[in-house]
Amino acid sequence: MYSYINRHFILPLYLKRHNDKRLERMAELEKLQWLSHDNIRTRQFDKLKSIITYAYDNTVFYNKRFKDIGFHPGDFKDLSDLKMLPTLSKNDIQLHLDELTSQSYTEKQILKDSSGGSTGVPTIFHTDKNNRDLRRGAALLTDSWTGWNVGEKTSYLWGADRDTNVIRSLKDKIAHKYIYRTSLLNAFELDKETMLNHVKTLNKEKPSLIIAYANVAFFFSQFLLESKLSVPSPKGIVSSAETLTTEKRRIIEEAFKCKVLNRYASREIGLIASECTQQDGLHVNAEDVYVEIENNDTIEFGEIIVTDFNNHAMPFIRYRTGDVGVASSDECICGRGLPLIKEVKGRTSDFILHPNGHLIHGEMFSHAFYGVREIARFQVHQKSIETLDINIIKGQGFTEKHKGIVEDKVKEIIGPDVVITINEVEHIPVPVSGKFKFAISDIT
Repeated sequence: MYSYINRHFILPLYLKRHNDKRLERMAELEKLQWLSHDNIRTRQFDKLKSIITYAYDNTVFYNKRFKDIGFHPGDFKDLSDLKMLPTLSKNDIQLHLDELTSQSYTEKQILKDSSGGSTGVPTIFHTDKNNRDLRRGAALLTDSWTGWNVGEKTSYLWGADRDTNVIRSLKDKIAHKYIYRTSLLNAFELDKETMLNHVKTLNKEKPSLIIAYANVAFFFSQFLLESKLSVPSPKGIVSSAETLTTEKRRIIEEAFKCKVLNRYASREIGLIASECTQQDGLHVNAEDVYVEIENNDTIEFGEIIVTDFNNHAMPFIRYRTGDVGVASSDECICGRGLPLIKEVKGRTSDFILHPNGHLIHGEMFSHAFYGVREIARFQVHQKSIETLDINIIKGQGFTEKHKGIVEDKVKEIIGPDVVITINEVEHIPVPVSGKFKFAISDIT
């Protein structure tokens, strides 16, 4: 009964008071997802034309970049013409943040965010409130594909401290518990005591939906099965942030006795693609993004390149995600006209072993580099339980003090007794998969 009241009255009124449009966006997308494939492609062309024109007229970076190659927005007449435009890299964003930001926005209208990223490249970027609401609406729609309804409880096996820090005040805690109806389970430290506490929380909260890092959900599921423990089955689980392999999915579904739907998203872009209950490829969030997979005739996979239609504060046109995926020309039997990505191969994180025996999620180390723009790239390598190597590529303005800043932050994560060695290198190799791993452990 409370879920019904919350869905139809409490949450809509709360969001309306805060001028939050996520529910309106969700309702809009619920209808648009059933358009034909051809109609969706037509809409995408119009949206691409609009954001390309906007970027040309309102940003120094794209105006110069397009003129340098002799391109004018009027030259964009077909989806295939998008390949005429250069791609946008993380390095471009780091070097040209101000030039990429729209000149039509005031400083108060801009929301600043950052991504440590699975590539180990700290990236500061800009967005705006409208784009944030649109992203949240898209996420709510794909959450509902599990069978979960707005107003029902959601638990997060998550670890993004920037997301959890916003619920520190009593007012925010009340809103998240009784209005958004969310609970957070720490995903970064998975020792036995923490996981037992997670079991208690899930048995108490009985969430209808669980959203989790893929590796964390897998490891927690192994713990449940090996310990012969059980938790109430949610309507579904959404797996994100890392690669969901067939074996990981099998173990998670066995432990939780529900379907696991894979989601592909990034901090910079938001939701890119999600599985439906058919679990046969990921539906592209076609109203918000256009996805290309850059490959050649010799291999089936390639780098995922994304254009964001809605970020007018800082347009992302042909943005190189650093992730690897497999394209698909199939149409899902669910009936949605949304284009598909067959598979996302990248986004795998290792766990690092703490000297006291518990595991630390590899992405935790990227948090030590947030805001340290003087370090262009890093990789953490654990060769023994007593040592931790950190390879860094220096950025502009780097000094010895930045080593100390990073070392202090890392020691807060791994403990004071581990010997940390910071190596300045010219190059950090990328594996054959094409996916840079920011954390590597040699300890089984």
